[in-house]
Amino acid sequence: YAFTHVLVISPNYATDGTLLVKFNLGFAVSTNYGVSWVQRAQNVDSLAFAPDGSLFASASTGADENYACMYSPDLGLTWNVRGLAWRGNYLEISPGFATDHTMFMFYDMLYRSTDGGYTWMDITRDLPTAVRNLVFQPQFDYTQPSRRNIFITSGWVKNNIYLFRS
Repeated sequence: YAFTHVLVISPNYATDGTLLVKFNLGFAVSTNYGVSWVQRAQNVDSLAFAPDGSLFASASTGADENYACMYSPDLGLTWNVRGLAWRGNYLEISPGFATDHTMFMFYDMLYRSTDGGYTWMDITRDLPTAVRNLVFQPQFDYTQPSRRNIFITSGWVKNNIYLFRS
């Protein structure tokens, strides 16, 4: 059986009707508001739409816990590898991606790319534990210092959940 993990909604859903469902055996795509679904064979760890509707994913390379940032121009029929991050299971894309090209990959470590996923910088620094979630401030724009806050939650440490703001 397949277990649904994540529902991803196209930023253009009102006009394109595109939904993605990530499950333990891969993911499925609907381009008709969820009426029908097509399964994609690619097993990915995380899926994310850029604001312009471009599809990105993180997926294990099978080598030394490296994860690839992948780009698909056709809703997952084909993929192009952009760059690698160690233990970057999850992927989040900046709401201002069209201008700032910023993305984050995370799990045990936290990585940032400001070139659309081609290169990655480890920005884990002083986090006491693994990154488990990342959310952008409203109107996030990495090019504007006052608008580049991200919020991160980490795993349980001594019965506490830690919340960090950049």
